[in-house]
Amino acid sequence: MPRPVFPPHNFVCPYEHNCPYLDGLSTTWVLGEYRRGEDTYQEHLRINDLLDQRLDSALKRNRELERELAELRAKYQALHQKQFKPNRKKNGIPADKKGVKEQPGQKKLGAPRGHPGWFRPKPIAIDRSVQVKAPQQCPHCSSTNLTPIKKPLEHIQEDIVLVPRPVVTR
Repeated sequence: MPRPVFPPHNFVCPYEHNCPYLDGLSTTWVLGEYRRGEDTYQEHLRINDLLDQRLDSALKRNRELERELAELRAKYQALHQKQFKPNRKKNGIPADKKGVKEQPGQKKLGAPRGHPGWFRPKPIAIDRSVQVKAPQQCPHCSSTNLTPIKKPLEHIQEDIVLVPRPVVTR
């Protein structure tokens, strides 16, 4: 005789609230959780789709920003290079060498040609002034035939003394 698929109409399971096959859980509670699980699964799928959309838009924005950054770097490089004179070659010889051959791998020392210079700012306060008389003879050729100039020359020298403060002399 085959076993029936469904229990009889008025059947009540004695283990309905404490089933040994479900580790002592209630069959009603397990069935309810099973049915709610589908809703939770659908909610997780919806959240995953939403996060995928946000990730795609963030990656697209990131690509746009990287492209913009590359353009700005290229513009900055062009502006930076514009302030220097180009090293043009005439007849195969660089313009600044004039017959001197450079060894391979050797770089020219110093700043590039046309590079703006840097100077320390002039001091605001001058602590003391020293008057220096004009020399009677030239220090180079020892000539006494010197021509006086009309405007006095000024030279500012700043001695940096770490303790207590800088001293400025005119």
